[in-house]
Amino acid sequence: MKHSSYVRCSGVCMAFAFVLGGAIRAEVLEVPSEYPTLGFALGAASAGDTISVAGGRYLEHDLVIPVPVAIIGRPSSGQGEVIIDADHQGRVLSVLGLSGTTTIQFIKFINSGGWPQYGGTVLCRGSVLELRDCVFADNWNGFGGALACHEGAEVTVDRCLFADNGAIAGGAIACESGTNLHVSESVFHDNAASWYGGSI
Repeated sequence: MKHSSYVRCSGVCMAFAFVLGGAIRAEVLEVPSEYPTLGFALGAASAGDTISVAGGRYLEHDLVIPVPVAIIGRPSSGQGEVIIDADHQGRVLSVLGLSGTTTIQFIKFINSGGWPQYGGTVLCRGSVLELRDCVFADNWNGFGGALACHEGAEVTVDRCLFADNGAIAGGAIACESGTNLHVSESVFHDNAASWYGGSI
């Protein structure tokens, strides 16, 4: 009886240790001290990791997020804002068919987009995405100057600023039917579309 009780306890403890082990394996990847760019950090990331980006300007575009991660900017008085500048070379980030939540916070995105594309800065397709405390400015695209949501995407936009973005449709954000977009405490200013949806 004691032996049986011991086996049950071991099973619980092993399961608990496995859960804890999964939590412990999640890492924080530092940009640029450990990885020079966001692109390099994404290439090394595992699901559940946090990519911490120090203040500064990063010239990056056409990045695909491979697994659900948190990308968190660390603005500071010495280094300033965290700015990702695509230099009009294309979209910054694509979040495609991920099972799990991807979070992006405290980052300013500028000068992204190109034709023909969906989502000048971010394309979310069939994934769960949270955008918090971000700025999207001077981005342009065909559909969704800053953000496009497609194929069942579920996107939360919280405390973000969208300014001076443009598109054919959805000057700031474009969403197709069957997607879920939740916007709260966000500001839309001087976004424009030539067809419809000056902001969304």
